[in-house]
Amino acid sequence: MITQLYTRIRQFIKGERCPRKLSFSVAISVFIAFSPFVGFHTLMAFAFAWFFALNVGILLALSNGINNPWTMLPIYATDHVVGDNVLSWFGIDSMQLNPNWISSLNDWLFNHTGIQGLKLWSFLIGGNVLSVLLALIIYPIVRYILAYRAQGV
Repeated sequence: MITQLYTRIRQFIKGERCPRKLSFSVAISVFIAFSPFVGFHTLMAFAFAWFFALNVGILLALSNGINNPWTMLPIYATDHVVGDNVLSWFGIDSMQLNPNWISSLNDWLFNHTGIQGLKLWSFLIGGNVLSVLLALIIYPIVRYILAYRAQGV
């Protein structure tokens, strides 16, 4: 099964001849995977594939490979921490900006798990900042690797 998966991924990559387009697909996939819009990742993959004329298979495979049930909690926790730090740099207490339903969710979580202090705006801002930042970092790295590999070196 692992061999089939590896073969399938190689077919996806070989099907895309342009290193710029493939590296852009990888960067968009990273953006989608770290995006805080839970439940819209598949829709975002189809929308980005259509809008930028990218391979939808690569977008779906990579974004779901990065953000899956095993990695979802660490990714969203990182989104929350990054957003909390960004807002605290600007002196904004995002706990005061929470809607009422987040307060009731915090109460329920604290009673059942001991976790408290979830902030909606920290999660949303951190997820967007982190997803854009990681996509901007990964694009030149992947493009360099693919260009280096295309030269046959």
